[in-house]
Amino acid sequence: MPSACARFAKELADRLYNAVVLEGGYNPESRHDFANEMSRRGENNTDFYGNYFDKKRYPIDGFKPALTANNQLADVYRHILFTGGDSLHGTAGGDLENLVFRLYDWQQSARGRSESDTELADDYAGMEVGDLMYKTTMAGKSGNYEQLMKDIKYILCAF
Repeated sequence: MPSACARFAKELADRLYNAVVLEGGYNPESRHDFANEMSRRGENNTDFYGNYFDKKRYPIDGFKPALTANNQLADVYRHILFTGGDSLHGTAGGDLENLVFRLYDWQQSARGRSESDTELADDYAGMEVGDLMYKTTMAGKSGNYEQLMKDIKYILCAF
């Protein structure tokens, strides 16, 4: 059975594909709606079904240890969705929001909050995921969503 990380990577690639590839057509602008949903889910700390990322019950098996260290556990999902969604927009607005988010985590880290070290790692991983998602959608109909899933797994999952 695939790890929770592998399932999450597949879900992100599949959901993006479903958002931009429409019944024989292609609409890269619909990535904005999906990007907004990702960011909103991250901000609300919920998955795509509205379930909270509960640290005690939401699985984290397969994620890179650096992304779940310092008792962050299921918070990895929230950070990936929030910063990934903002990066998926491919606009300065998303970059600015990510900058503010990272500065807050960096400030906490600089004050000795070890959890923020992990949050920063999660933020950067989410931005990488969002950037890859953006590039895949901008490739048009030739966007390789199978490769996207593999690339997301490479960023997030331990092997």
